[in-house]
Amino acid sequence: MQQLSMRLSARLDGMLTSPLMSGKKITAIMLPLFLDQLTFVALNMLNTGMISSTGVAAVSAVGMVDTLNNLICQLYLAVAMAGTVLVAKHSGANNPAMVSRAAVLSLVGGLLIGGVLALVFGLFRGPVLQAVYGGADSEVLELAKVYLLGVALVSPGNAVINSGNGVLRGMGETKTSLTVSLVTNVSYAALNILFLPVLGLGVHGLVYALVISRVLGCLCVWLFLSRRHIFLQMSLKASLRAIKGLGGDMMQFALPYTVESLFFCAGLLAVQMILVGFGTNAIAANTIASSMLGLMCCAGDALCNTTVTVVGQCMGQNGIKEAKHYVKTFVNLSGVVTFVILGLMLLGFPLIIKMYGATAEIGDTVFYLILGSGLLHLFFWPRSFMIPACLRTAGDVKFASLVILTSVWAVRVAACYLLAVVFDLGVYGTWGGMCFEWIVRTVIFTLRLRSDKWHLHHKSVAVAQDGASHFFDTLKPPGSLPGGFCATFLRCGSTRARSAYTQQGTKPRTARSNRRCSLAQAPSRKAGTL
Repeated sequence: MQQLSMRLSARLDGMLTSPLMSGKKITAIMLPLFLDQLTFVALNMLNTGMISSTGVAAVSAVGMVDTLNNLICQLYLAVAMAGTVLVAKHSGANNPAMVSRAAVLSLVGGLLIGGVLALVFGLFRGPVLQAVYGGADSEVLELAKVYLLGVALVSPGNAVINSGNGVLRGMGETKTSLTVSLVTNVSYAALNILFLPVLGLGVHGLVYALVISRVLGCLCVWLFLSRRHIFLQMSLKASLRAIKGLGGDMMQFALPYTVESLFFCAGLLAVQMILVGFGTNAIAANTIASSMLGLMCCAGDALCNTTVTVVGQCMGQNGIKEAKHYVKTFVNLSGVVTFVILGLMLLGFPLIIKMYGATAEIGDTVFYLILGSGLLHLFFWPRSFMIPACLRTAGDVKFASLVILTSVWAVRVAACYLLAVVFDLGVYGTWGGMCFEWIVRTVIFTLRLRSDKWHLHHKSVAVAQDGASHFFDTLKPPGSLPGGFCATFLRCGSTRARSAYTQQGTKPRTARSNRRCSLAQAPSRKAGTL
């Protein structure tokens, strides 16, 4: 057994090794992300099972709000994703100053967007739910209002957690990102156990657990960033200058992705609205099946995040050939891991469905949904999601966004309506439309990757030293900022970098303040060492 494990490890290392990155480094990035996704999905299944035990109305309300929440959170997730791309590119190009600026924009921008979303959906949750799900039962709508309030309250916290983790992933700090996610998700599951089965608080207990766990997650992000990275303190005015200076680069990635994600999730919401007309049992079966589908997607989601980091660092070094190699490798690896997960899920399905407390009718529906979508998932899901992640990272953002925007409405929504309503297939029709869209996207993105057009939009991220130093001219020496706040976090540079900062006119008062350093004149490093 040990010998087989060593052979598999050596084979994997050989597949992932390239002239730009070693297999061990990529494995160190990939495994924490996979464990992160696996833990998140497993705990999500557990949470869905616990809320299902309180009744069909509760699980239906949670499923409806989660679909709406997918639309809400895309705004700050787009900022986090763009921050990951820029940090990865500038990290691969050995430019710590630009890494710093990308981190500033990702963290502050995400927090502002999360705050706006909290106000809008917290105050107008009733009219929003009535407009979207007006055909649902009154009991389901009342529970949905309670849960949507909790989702709105944690939007700023979720934005901070996602932006912070995005910066860490872009720098290759996936183990730290994994720890943050574990603290957030494990605490959420533990609190759900306390509030749901033990205290019997129902959806209200779910909201309490959600708020407390996100507060713990934000504290964890702050703790890790403050202890492992250096604070570069600057005034609010200087921070806004830094954000303005890099805003164009961030918007190049964030704006198309935001529009794409909003339209994509709006399409999912339209499908959910179609599903509401088939009754509470159909909504419950869709919610349970979706949580189980997430387990099959965990390998692909982890490798999508790995693709952003690895391809970003390859493109930062103009490694087009290596970037294409890694995408193909990750697609094949995702299919193998998903095949194993699907087999285990089908074998243990009676135990899994028992955890949800579903009726026999709902259980049968869930089984056929997982079986049909799982077989198609093996071949089409990785290519339909992983390749566009590569295209966006390489700068081919408009094409990826245009294809996804078109496919979700012209293919998925249209096919779902045709199959579910016209042919009266109900929930099976909505899932059939989803799988059909995977096939269409796979064909288009595979052809794009085989061409040479996808990397023509790539621009070198190398920045002149003068441009980097101009940003750091806005920095004020540490200790002299009444009301200064954390702008970004970077590993401490060399002694030369520290001396360059202290020579600006401020002598360090303590050993700790001496460790705060500017990286504007830091010596060059090997790619990926940030």
